[in-house]
Amino acid sequence: MRLLLAIACVLHALGSSKPRIGIVTMHSQEIMSYANMTAAGNLEYAERHGYGFHILDHVIDRARVPHWTKIHAIQIHLADYDFLFWIDADAMVYDQTQKLEDVFDIDSYPDAHIWAQDIWPDFPALQREELMDGATILFRNSLWTRQFLIEMYHFPPCQDYLNWTEQYCLTVAFKHDLLGMKSRTVILQTPRVNHHRIPSVREGRNLFVFHYAGRSTTARARHFRLLRERFQVRKNIHLLHVELHKSFTTGHQSTKRVIEITFANAWSPALKPANYQFDLYEYFKPSSRFFAVIGEKFGTRMAAMDIVEYQMGRTRDGEEFVKSFFCDLLVVGVESWRHLPQGRAQSSAQRDHGRLC
Repeated sequence: MRLLLAIACVLHALGSSKPRIGIVTMHSQEIMSYANMTAAGNLEYAERHGYGFHILDHVIDRARVPHWTKIHAIQIHLADYDFLFWIDADAMVYDQTQKLEDVFDIDSYPDAHIWAQDIWPDFPALQREELMDGATILFRNSLWTRQFLIEMYHFPPCQDYLNWTEQYCLTVAFKHDLLGMKSRTVILQTPRVNHHRIPSVREGRNLFVFHYAGRSTTARARHFRLLRERFQVRKNIHLLHVELHKSFTTGHQSTKRVIEITFANAWSPALKPANYQFDLYEYFKPSSRFFAVIGEKFGTRMAAMDIVEYQMGRTRDGEEFVKSFFCDLLVVGVESWRHLPQGRAQSSAQRDHGRLC
C-alpha cells in the first residue's frame, strides 16, 4: 500500500510540475546602446513568470559573424532547462502577460524539439528563400536538439555562407531535413511570436515580442528607450490608483491602454472622468524637455504637441517623435477644431480628437 501511495505521489508531482524554462540572449559592445534596454525588459518578463535569464556578452567564434555565437549560448544553457528560449538583442517581450509555454503551445507538440516562426518577407529573406525567423526560437532540451545544434554548426552546405547568419543555415538544414529536422520542427505563422510593428487596437490582435529588425542602431536605441519608458509608467504617480480604475464599474472599458500627450491645464477636468473608463491610463511625454510645466509655454503653445506636429511626425523645433507607437488609443488635444487641416469634415475632426494608433 505504501509503495502504491508513493508511486501515486510521484506521478502526481510529475503531472503537475511546471516545465523549467530559460531565456538566453547575446550582447556585443557595438549594440549596447539598445541591448541593455531590451535585456532589462526581458529580465522583468523572466522574473515575472519564474524563467531563468542569461546573457552571453562576448563573441566565441571570431571566424564567423557574431550571430553564430547564438548556437554556443544555447548549448551552454540548454542542459539547465526543459525548454530554452532564444531572443535576439533587438527584440523585447511586449505583452508580458503571455507565457512562453502558451505562445508556443508546447503541450500540443509532444514530438517537437524546435519551435520557430515563419520569417517576415523582407528582401534578404526573399533572396535567400529563408523559411524561419531566428530571432525568437524555442528549443527542447533533448539529445536530438544537442546533436542537431552541433551538426548544423558544421553542416557542409552552410560553410560557404558563414558571413551570413545562422538563420540562413536553419533554412538550409530544414530543406535538407538534417537529422529529420522537418518532423521535429514547428513553424508558427507570423505574427504569432514576434513582429516589427506594434498592432493598433483596430487590428484586434496582441503582440508577444516586438522585434525591431533591420533598423539602424540609432533607431533601435530610440524606439527601445521609448518602449522601456512605457513599461516604467506604473511608477508614475497618476497610476497609483490602477486597482481602483479596474474596480470601477460605471460605463465600460473602451480599450486596454490610453496615452495622453501632455494636455494644457484646461483639458484636465474633462479628462479626469475618463480615467475610470480604461484599464490602464498613461501619460507619455515625447521628449524630456517637455517635463517642464506646460503653463510656462503659455502664449506660444497650449500643449506639448499640436495636431500639425502629430501629423508631421516631428515637433516644430525639428525633433522626431514616434507616432502611433505602443498604445491602443492616442488622445491628441487641440485648442480648437480650427487647428485641424482645412477641408476635413467635422466627423473626421472628432475622430482625430481620440485617434486610434
